[in-house]
Amino acid sequence: MSRAALAFAVMLVAASSGASIAADEIEDRNAGYYYPPVTSEETFARVIAAAPEAEAAVRVNFVTSITKAQLAAPESP
Repeated sequence: MSRAALAFAVMLVAASSGASIAADEIEDRNAGYYYPPVTSEETFARVIAAAPEAEAAVRVNFVTSITKAQLAAPESP
């Protein structure tokens, strides 16, 4: 490996590790100024109802209705 390629690889590793450290420092530095520090953690479950099955005719009707509404609006869609 040439010296230039080795130097480039070392700089690349140094830059990537420095960026992650800098991001952590910025997050911690802003924690009391821009927003309150995190003092708790919340976990909740989401209940998402399954959508009913739609046949091709229902999907085509939906797209047609949306297109007609956009074209009938005073502004350009």
